[in-house]
Amino acid sequence: MPSARNQAIAAQLLAAHEGLREEMRRVRVEGRPLLTHCVSFCDHLREHHTNEDRGFAMLDPDFPELATVFERFRREHRVVAEILSALNGIIAAGGDITAEFDRLTKELDEHFAAEEAYLVPALTS
Repeated sequence: MPSARNQAIAAQLLAAHEGLREEMRRVRVEGRPLLTHCVSFCDHLREHHTNEDRGFAMLDPDFPELATVFERFRREHRVVAEILSALNGIIAAGGDITAEFDRLTKELDEHFAAEEAYLVPALTS
């Protein structure tokens, strides 16, 4: 039986991912100005991954079988952080961030799907 804490963590993870996906969708589908919304979105994403990294550290002792999975997600968080840094540089230089935002979106789609595939079942079963 999964603990209430782990079920809550899984629910928070899913809700956070859905919120971030919705923000990305709004930027693309609704034609929101990319530059204006990228700064806010990027801040939200940084905060999310910082919280996840703290959560992984908290979950490590309870899920030793997921040690390699947690390390994979931490590496992916570093890749996303590098993309966010590149976006900041492009913004500072007044460049077009479309290609880098598309790269970020692709990375996040894959990353979120993997986290959901591995973590949600582990936390809720």
